[in-house]
Amino acid sequence: MSTDTNAAPPARDSAMPRTTLSERVAAKLGQLIVDGVHAPGSLLPTEPMLEKQFDVSRVTIRDAVKLLANCGLVKVRHGSGMTVQPPENWQYLDPLVLFAHVNSPRSQKMLNEILEVQHFAEAELAALAAQRRTEASLARMTELVEQMQTHIGNHARYTALDLEFHEAIAQAASNDLLRNMLAPIHRVVRDGYMLTTELVGAPARSLEGHARILRAIEQRDPKAAREAMNEHLDLFREHIDMRFGATGGTQQLRHEASTPS
Repeated sequence: MSTDTNAAPPARDSAMPRTTLSERVAAKLGQLIVDGVHAPGSLLPTEPMLEKQFDVSRVTIRDAVKLLANCGLVKVRHGSGMTVQPPENWQYLDPLVLFAHVNSPRSQKMLNEILEVQHFAEAELAALAAQRRTEASLARMTELVEQMQTHIGNHARYTALDLEFHEAIAQAASNDLLRNMLAPIHRVVRDGYMLTTELVGAPARSLEGHARILRAIEQRDPKAAREAMNEHLDLFREHIDMRFGATGGTQQLRHEASTPS
């Protein structure tokens, strides 16, 4: 394998699904940008240098750079090179950017923002679900809550059902934009759900919250559904802080997100 003595240190892998070589290279380059190894306004190494650094073809590098450009991390000017863009140009909900931030040593602020976005979006989705749910979607949500009660002692199964319940609410809300916006965020907080179920009494408190959300949606009460979801997500954040401390929780989520699933 080729090596480059001037190459930057290897970037951490993120939890973002990567199926092609160009996507893997883009994730590593994106990580270096978010970590500040390649600062805003600076030029990325030339294509030949990147080929040598990652031991890949010119085509792979160009495809990877296109992915970085698409999410606002770099701007390509023919004849001028590849310039790292300022953070205000980055597409923060693009999975490549989102997971690079989760894996960054400077991830505390981003993870706080992720939890805030989840809080606002899921509360509104619950309110919309209360207005728009069908009998079929209500039956599915009811089934999931019943299964959560059955599997309350199985942390992995309970977490999977928990996420399915939140997805069922998003489907019942019939707002594809909000639902799609939350998809990468759910991948980040998924491990937080698993880790907090290990707290004594946490699954039971979580189940009570799900039951309150379900009742409000069943009664077609958007205000109550929003309030129930807000209380449920407040509890999740409380459990994160109880499990790991006010800052340790986000540090642990960052560690879990960097572990391949």
